[in-house]
Amino acid sequence: MVIDIARSTRVTLSGDEALRLLAVIKEMKGPTRDLTEAYRIIASFEEYYNYSRRRFEDYIFVPKDPRESLEGKTVIQKLRLIRNEGDFVEIVFDRRMDLNTIIEALKTIGYEKVDVTSQSF
Repeated sequence: MVIDIARSTRVTLSGDEALRLLAVIKEMKGPTRDLTEAYRIIASFEEYYNYSRRRFEDYIFVPKDPRESLEGKTVIQKLRLIRNEGDFVEIVFDRRMDLNTIIEALKTIGYEKVDVTSQSF
C-alpha cells in the first residue's frame, strides 16, 4: 500500500482480490455509488481495459454521487486496469478514506502483513 503525494492511498491487487476487497469495504462502510460503479468496472475488466486503451487513458475515474462526496462518504477516486501476466487493478482511494479501514479490509481478505509506504519527491 502506497500513500502518494496527494495523500491518496493506492493498492494494487489482482482483479478477483480487488472485487473481494470492495465487497468487504461495502460491508464495513455501507453501499455507495462509487463502490458499486468500481465493482462493475472491475467485474467487466476486459471491456473497460479496451475502452481505456482506445482513449489513451491510464486511469478510469469512477462516477460518484455528489451528495455522498460532500458528506465525505466516497471511497474510491479512480482505478487503473493493468494487464501484466494477469489482470491487476490499482485502486486509488479517496484521501478522506480512513487508512485503518483499508488495512482491516485487506486483513479480512487474507493479507496478514500490510506494508504502508509514503511517496515523496
